[in-house]
Amino acid sequence: MKEYQSYIYCLIAILFFSTHEVVGKFIDSSITPIAITFYRFIIGGILIFIFVIINNKKYLPITNINYILKCSLIGALNVCISMFSLQLGIYYGQATFAAIIIGSNPIFVSIFAHIILKEKLTLKTIICIIIGILGMGLVILGKFSNTGNSKNPFLGILFSVIASVTFALYTVLSKQQIKKSNIHYFNSISFIAGSFLLLILGLIFKQDMSFSTDFKIIFGVLYLGIIVTCLAYFLLFEGIRHINASIGSSFFFLKPVFASVFAYFLLKETLNFTQQLGIIIVIGALFFNTFVKRKSSIVPTASRR
Repeated sequence: MKEYQSYIYCLIAILFFSTHEVVGKFIDSSITPIAITFYRFIIGGILIFIFVIINNKKYLPITNINYILKCSLIGALNVCISMFSLQLGIYYGQATFAAIIIGSNPIFVSIFAHIILKEKLTLKTIICIIIGILGMGLVILGKFSNTGNSKNPFLGILFSVIASVTFALYTVLSKQQIKKSNIHYFNSISFIAGSFLLLILGLIFKQDMSFSTDFKIIFGVLYLGIIVTCLAYFLLFEGIRHINASIGSSFFFLKPVFASVFAYFLLKETLNFTQQLGIIIVIGALFFNTFVKRKSSIVPTASRR
């Protein structure tokens, strides 16, 4: 039962994550990418920390300096590199492009999880990853005919790729750490530390950290902080707690699907036949990898003594 609950948590988390690019595109002309990233993670981190304090009898914080330092460094990887790069990818490119590329992170999660966590890499998982890549490739191919209002398509793709690789590493390193403490405490420390470091970098490089008091901007920033950051990350890590990181992250193959639908209705970005075919392939690969009985691994885990 816990395994199937994990699947549901991951699915809802990806649904929320898939709105990030669309909302970010709506407000990116009124607030800088670094400011958006800082505000969403400081809001999310503070809300999660409040939850930890309220439930202090159940979730006892760890005050070990080494653990807090590790949380902070992992948070910096996520906030300062991965999510800031993703916001730059949204700023320079299109919402759908950014969502498609960040959705490829399960490829890198499987590799990092095998190297760092010694998770099994099965033939079925490898085949599903290849099929997922094919599906996302078709969605990307369908977008090449129309770059829309992209400021710089090349930079948009480059920053999105950086975000995908570093988010995969963050996912694996996070699972390694949450085994040692409560997941909410880990997220609160990593988010707050990462956002403050990003603020310091923004001030050093004289970036504009302000934002308009327009209702659309305030609502967008609050939505990104409360829903996309606080709630979605909570659900994601609750999901991967009881399943392999590589399987949990495979739900990111659905991110381009959801994001494309949101972009169609909210940003008027259309889906052609090639993209629709790619979406069907992605869903099929995810379903097969998640619900079809797993076979023995072809890449064994490290031997246990």
